[in-house]
Amino acid sequence: LRPSWLIDSYWAVEGFAGLAPRSEKDVFLGGMGFVLRLVPGAVIGPYASIGLGAAYIRPKVDNYIDKEETLMALSAGGGLEITFKKQITVRLDARNWSLFNQNHANNGQEYSGGLAIFF
Repeated sequence: LRPSWLIDSYWAVEGFAGLAPRSEKDVFLGGMGFVLRLVPGAVIGPYASIGLGAAYIRPKVDNYIDKEETLMALSAGGGLEITFKKQITVRLDARNWSLFNQNHANNGQEYSGGLAIFF
């Protein structure tokens, strides 16, 4: 889930929340970020984004090795907005995530797409 508030035609503030299920643990992500729309009003418009939040990692019930932990989450990425009508667009994202605390860090990539409705 990524609700956004357009500040002007170029900038948006975006919240994010979601679940990334894995085979042995679940990762719950949440936070806020900024989106820079590079060509506002274009039919196919590229954008860049950066975000900061937290990741809560919960092992599955049968996982006795991993522990519950909360990590900082930093994301950077970009993508394309493809506009079909004035208020309906398809959004394609590619993001790099860094999950870290004072002792360790992990990197991962996310590739996603979704429907965006402006109102």
